[in-house]
Amino acid sequence: MEIAIEKIDIVIEAMEIVTEKIDIVIGTMEIVIEKIGTVIGTVEIVIEKIDIVIRTMEIVIEKINIVIGTVVIVIERIYIVIGTMEIVLEKMCIVSGIMEIVLEKIRIVIGTMEIAIERRGIVIGKKEIVIEKTDM
Repeated sequence: MEIAIEKIDIVIEAMEIVTEKIDIVIGTMEIVIEKIGTVIGTVEIVIEKIDIVIRTMEIVIEKINIVIGTVVIVIERIYIVIGTMEIVLEKMCIVSGIMEIVLEKIRIVIGTMEIAIERRGIVIGKKEIVIEKTDM
């Protein structure tokens, strides 16, 4: 009986040791759970910061789209100006062509006048000759 009581005492002591170790494990688990809570809190903060970054990127992308739209409008206006300049240049070419025709007609008129002046000179020259002959 005494041996049985001693063995029961040993079992009870062993159970107390196991209970202490279970308490240590439970304490460790509580610490782990607290650290997990800290990690979860940190992850939540990181997620919030990521959301802020995403919102900031969305704003930046919207502003980039506005800039791109403005650049497209400017390019379209440049095309309009280039088109207008082409029309002006075409009209200037037409005017230049008309001016060339006018200048050619003026040259023809000048040439005709030169011929007429030369013919009058010949006539005047003949009259002078005639006048000179009569004076003699």
